[in-house]
Amino acid sequence: MDDRKGREFFAANLDRHVEAEGRILEEYRALSEKIANGPVGMLVDLILTEEEQHHFLLRAMAKHLRQSPAGGTKGLEAEEAVRDELLRQTQRLRGHERETIGACRDLKSQLSSEEKELFEALLDAMILDSEKHERLLLAIEKMIRA
Repeated sequence: MDDRKGREFFAANLDRHVEAEGRILEEYRALSEKIANGPVGMLVDLILTEEEQHHFLLRAMAKHLRQSPAGGTKGLEAEEAVRDELLRQTQRLRGHERETIGACRDLKSQLSSEEKELFEALLDAMILDSEKHERLLLAIEKMIRA
């Protein structure tokens, strides 16, 4: 995706996905309105919130491709001391995410049968989020080092 034409092609594909996501968002909103508060409503609202975030991310990626020069995701211009501190901080945060994953797994093992389905699903979602955060922090570290 080095050339301008390739970047625009990818951005256009992101735009098409944004349109499809928009229709899905409306379906989630409609479902959320039909479900009363409570465990099921909480889960639907969680999904809706994350789908809205996906919608935003797709639009932000397309905008970045169109407005930033090629190679705009490479590195971070900063003094070496600043870079070293940023690396230490991202590594600490990655450690926190790993701790969160372990804590959520421990909590899952303590669940009783009452509302197990709800809390197991929420803890699994938190584990997945922490795994995602760890992956994003790893990308940040690589970009800082570049």
